[in-house]
Amino acid sequence: MFEIYAYGNVDTLTGVFNAIAAIMGGADYFGLIKAIAITGVLVAAFAGLFTPGKFHGWGWLMGFLLVYYALFLPKSTVVIVDKLGSQPPVAVGNVPIGVAFFGHATSKVGDVMTRFFETAFQVIPATNAQLPASSRTRRTASCSATA
Repeated sequence: MFEIYAYGNVDTLTGVFNAIAAIMGGADYFGLIKAIAITGVLVAAFAGLFTPGKFHGWGWLMGFLLVYYALFLPKSTVVIVDKLGSQPPVAVGNVPIGVAFFGHATSKVGDVMTRFFETAFQVIPATNAQLPASSRTRRTASCSATA
């Protein structure tokens, strides 16, 4: 399970990940992948005809299959977390692990950088500054219970 951090707009991200899961989970997409693999091997075979003794088709096919079976075939669940707290987390299933991992990694970097900048650039008033009335704390008399 991978978390994607959002600052609002959770519905849009949910729609995007649902669309990715729907497209990459269909039979038409798998047919497209097979067509690309066959085309790549044929192109490599014709290129090998013009450079005798250097057929790179098998290497290309193995690399293609390795990337496909490592990044696109395994599925994972993505949880979209709203950092503003206005919406509950939303889980989207059957997202390819390559998309989920890289989405999580870039989202995590963005979240950490956002928190760093919010912390570093917050305004800290001087000790002799007058705070607005909305920012002042109320002093209340403490009650002590007598026994």
